Amino acid sequence: MKLWKSACAVAFAAGLTCTAHAASFAVNGVMTGVDAIIPENPIAPGVYLDSIAIAFNPANPAFTGLWNIDVSNFTLSGVADFESYQANTHFWLRFPASGGGETVFDYGSYTVTRPHDVQTIDGSGATYQYDAATRTLTMTQPVITLTGTSEDCVSEGTIGCPIMGDYVPESVNDIVFQLIFAEDMRSFTGTSTITRHFPDGSGDNTHWSFSGTAVPVPAAAWLFGSGVLGLAGFARRKTERRERAA
Repeated sequence: MKLWKSACAVAFAAGLTCTAHAASFAVNGVMTGVDAIIPENPIAPGVYLDSIAIAFNPANPAFTGLWNIDVSNFTLSGVADFESYQANTHFWLRFPASGGGETVFDYGSYTVTRPHDVQTIDGSGATYQYDAATRTLTMTQPVITLTGTSEDCVSEGTIGCPIMGDYVPESVNDIVFQLIFAEDMRSFTGTSTITRHFPDGSGDNTHWSFSGTAVPVPAAAWLFGSGVLGLAGFARRKTERRERAA
């Protein structure tokens, strides 16, 4: 029993629980890029292709966050707080030319500056799969809520700026998180792919790369907890002495 209690004390001080691999993790990551989903143009299937290019400045916007993860009960929640970044979106149309080759029409581009993005991750209704052999946790279809104000947008060509303000992701998103834990379950590395689908068949895949380290319980909290246990033991001994005296 003493050995078990000592193990629990170490786990508690490390930010873990004794009965489950659960902890809060300080997370650092980057948005590694976006793949555009280009459908065939419905006016002339197989001929006209709408093309989109998306670039970021900085190239890999960074984010930080605090995620609460319980591998035993399969829950993950937290936020990804992104630094300020710009997203440049360019549109053009290309199709085969009558004399051979390809004709390209450039519709222009727009650049949106996002000073602050906070993406809240709610995995309470998601599907989880955990491989104990590789310590890999896969989470599919969590709910991600993105907030942040687009303060600035510059448009060039015939493409206008999107509607400014807070953005709510499409309900038909396909979202996958994959976390690979270290042997002590106190750290992990991982990736995520977030797919958006739009009514015209287009969309994009946003990729994340991240790592997390368990946040230790503050020393003050551990000392407070030890003090409470000590007081409880002292009160019990005092009661036992009273009973023997009676």
